[in-house]
Amino acid sequence: MQSLANHPPSGFEASLLSSHKTGSIITKWKAYRKAIKDLSGIINNSETKPDVIHIHTAADWSWRRKKRFVIKARQADIATIVHIHSGKFNTWLDPSGTNSPNAKRATKMKQFLSEQKVQTVVLSNEWKAILEPMIGDVEVISNPVNPNLIIDSSIERIEGKLLLLGRNDPVKGHAFAIEVATMARESNQNITLSMSGIENANEDWISAMGWISEQQKIENLHNSNILLVPSKWEGQPLVILEAMACGLPIIANDSLAQLPDNIGKASLENKQQWVDSILETIKSNSTNIDYSQQLVQYKIENVQQKWLQIYEQLIVK
Repeated sequence: MQSLANHPPSGFEASLLSSHKTGSIITKWKAYRKAIKDLSGIINNSETKPDVIHIHTAADWSWRRKKRFVIKARQADIATIVHIHSGKFNTWLDPSGTNSPNAKRATKMKQFLSEQKVQTVVLSNEWKAILEPMIGDVEVISNPVNPNLIIDSSIERIEGKLLLLGRNDPVKGHAFAIEVATMARESNQNITLSMSGIENANEDWISAMGWISEQQKIENLHNSNILLVPSKWEGQPLVILEAMACGLPIIANDSLAQLPDNIGKASLENKQQWVDSILETIKSNSTNIDYSQQLVQYKIENVQQKWLQIYEQLIVK
């Protein structure tokens, strides 16, 4: 979201309005109420009223909150985009796992999007194939990679340093990463594990970094040996693309959609496969890998052009 806001299409200006804040339920509720109030003020001011409101949403309560933003925007006759970035939106729409277009939530959301006349966008062709039958027509635009992320050969990678970047959520696989790292340390005691999202760890070789800044993330992408991505779901595995931009070797859950060809892949059902891949990658002494050809479609200028087409179409309508 920040990259899109910092690099809007030519002729457009953009600003961010956050409706979420980490903390207690009360903290989250206050952040949501403030965002609703701020949006009303922006919409009702002729000098700040936007041409397009671009809404990012995950599943479940994220979507329940964002529906009010959609309604407010459309009541003010502002062109609106619903940009789905959740990797489990389909399972929320249809908990039965059949991806049925007749599931209750899918039917309600399809009707809502149609009535509000919004443009729905997903992150990949794989998600278009899954979600379009459930919620109606969608466009595909991938998230861009931060253009500030580049290979920096002046920074030495720490041999054996494993990295996991993700919020504190079971879906991100922190416990799984600890388990496979523990197994790998039986063969290589130099292995360490650094993880964002969690605040505490029981082992001195595990660094629980909690929330990290953008600069800290970049530093870790440059000095780590391997990025682990044992996530169960990802809308678009942006952390993989960011690691690729920095030349970092990667091992990811092989069932994630939209995985690049030349990264390491392993099954969540086979921990030993992860261990073997970790040990082999460390032994190969891989430093900076050139993934540039695979990142072309995610360059900010290419993504900007796609959004420009969508924005202009909506404004004309």
